[in-house]
Amino acid sequence: MPEKIAFYDLKKTKDEHGYVGALLVTDELGKPEEFRVTYPVKPSVVQQHLYGASLEPHIGVVLCGVPLYHELRNRDDIALIVLANEGYLHLADHVGCYVVTLTRAGEKMSVGDEAVRSFKVGSTNPGFQAIEVTCPNSYTDEMILTTQSFIERFFRNIDLLEPFERISKAVAALGDADAKFQ
Repeated sequence: MPEKIAFYDLKKTKDEHGYVGALLVTDELGKPEEFRVTYPVKPSVVQQHLYGASLEPHIGVVLCGVPLYHELRNRDDIALIVLANEGYLHLADHVGCYVVTLTRAGEKMSVGDEAVRSFKVGSTNPGFQAIEVTCPNSYTDEMILTTQSFIERFFRNIDLLEPFERISKAVAALGDADAKFQ
């Protein structure tokens, strides 16, 4: 059974003109196992106009998320990828593991999106606030139950939203240290 969990985010570059994809893989206790980033993707003004609202999801899934996933050394060990943005849920169509987004329970506003399925999960660790899990609508009830069991297993030991803070700090540090990531 897969034993790792991955966290994926797309961060704006320091100059705000591009995006850097970042994927952090941890073990069940939150210890980093692998960290991958893309070079910045900097769309032109014409691309920004042509893609409109679909630009960031396209960059997040096709240009950054899929390549990062395929670069992982042990991707078969990953049970679940937690995404920072619901707009990247289509990554589920391109990877060999379950994909979800998470928010702290009560923080997400329901907008009636038929492309997703949501449920709430509490942690046996009293220090962690319950989370709202969002899966692609294409997930069957069986897939939802499997996803829920993975989340519950990982949520015992780690705050499942905290790794995104680590990703933000790591990407910012890359931008400070290397002009290629600005």
